[in-house]
Amino acid sequence: MFKDRLLKRVFGMEFKDNSITAVCMKNDLSGISLLSSATFPLKDDDETITAIKNFIDKYKSDTGKIFISIPEKWAIIKFTEMPLPKGKNSVSQLIRYEIEKHIPFQIDEIFYDSIVVDAQDSICKVAIVAVQKEKVEPIRRLFEQLDMKIDGITISHFGTLNAIELSGTTTGGWREILGFAKKSVVFGRKEEIGISLLLNKNEAVLSVMKNNLCLYFKTFHFDSGRSLDTVSGELSSTISDLLSGLSIQKADKLILSGDINFLPNLSDALKVKLGIKTAIVNPLSGLLSPDKASEMQWLAPSVGTSLSGLGTGTLRLNLLPHKAEKEGKKIGSLIAKISIPLIILLGISILAGEIANKQRLLNKLEETFKKNQSEIAVVEKLSDHIKILEGQRNFFMNTRKNDIILNMLLELTSIIPQDAWIANLSYKESEDKKHRAFGELVISGYAVSSSRLISILEDSLLFEKVEFAGPIKKIGGKEDFKIKAVIPLSEKPS
Repeated sequence: MFKDRLLKRVFGMEFKDNSITAVCMKNDLSGISLLSSATFPLKDDDETITAIKNFIDKYKSDTGKIFISIPEKWAIIKFTEMPLPKGKNSVSQLIRYEIEKHIPFQIDEIFYDSIVVDAQDSICKVAIVAVQKEKVEPIRRLFEQLDMKIDGITISHFGTLNAIELSGTTTGGWREILGFAKKSVVFGRKEEIGISLLLNKNEAVLSVMKNNLCLYFKTFHFDSGRSLDTVSGELSSTISDLLSGLSIQKADKLILSGDINFLPNLSDALKVKLGIKTAIVNPLSGLLSPDKASEMQWLAPSVGTSLSGLGTGTLRLNLLPHKAEKEGKKIGSLIAKISIPLIILLGISILAGEIANKQRLLNKLEETFKKNQSEIAVVEKLSDHIKILEGQRNFFMNTRKNDIILNMLLELTSIIPQDAWIANLSYKESEDKKHRAFGELVISGYAVSSSRLISILEDSLLFEKVEFAGPIKKIGGKEDFKIKAVIPLSEKPS
């Protein structure tokens, strides 16, 4: 049991359009380490299959597992808001509803998973990732020929963010067994907003992070051959626009990663333009020497995918059917399954003094409790009454919010024509200067005539101030639109 849970090896394999990057990582008492890496062409010929099999056979133990990542462009990724579900089954049902509503494929044609990336009051923000089964069919055939099974599939950018999150830290090993593992603050401390900016010669990926979870990310073209002033100006504008679109006033930290040679100067320039702390992070820091880590940053997606397979990293996504759910449970649950002699051997010298101090503190607390027992009883009674009132307040507030949201969804379902498709929907409540409550709805998608949608929404008794929130783009036979509207909340919507 101990060997299966801790002394484990995992292969992380990043699939691209024409290549495969593979790493093997190991978790033992000293922590997680990188054993080896290799790159192969994405072919199904005998030579390639033999090379991959030899690499895996060389490092695979009886506990070895295989986790892969695929490019984000192969997948459909939606960041959406929905009522905060209660219980695991409620999450699954709501996510299934969101997928069927927004993704133009049948549910049995895709692999999918989701992560709740933020939750406030009765609303949560969810990242939904889906990929057509036919997209991963070549990968499935490859592993059939290798006579091996895939244990998990994620997207490469989430793997990279996992690698950045855990860069420079010692993870796994005896520290997690004894509960000494520290939460990474690379992207900022609890509830802070961090920005991850990943740059290479031709492409940039900008991610908004909170509690090590990705609230949103976008990929765009990046030309590293331009002047520093031009690049920093465009990037600062892109970051500001993205934060504004997410209703975030300011980020607390900017993390830059990548292999462009002027990264330090760019970090200084963005620090001045944005007025926030900046730092440069190598995703492989702590796993390789500084020189090697700098040269081999392209391993980051594979490394981060492996870390997810080893049960570390916050962004853990598995697009496969959830047969091996939570493969990497927190090692706190492992304590009860590991033999007592091993725990004593690893922890007694560290914990003995701490236990004695806690016992003395406990004795003092018990004495204080006895002296003040009558006063404590009064406080407890008041506290229980306050909790009852808070529960009643929250119930009425949530009922009001959910009623509004359901009315809005029902109205949209009734009036949106069949030739229009809503790809994204967001809703938030605010107050104007006179403290009058109103809701703001923003929808985007595709329609034969987006101007007709404006008229339809204006004719509804529910919506006011309907207008375009962005330019209209012609795509094929349809128009790509973004429309916003106001929902007055002074009276209950009919």
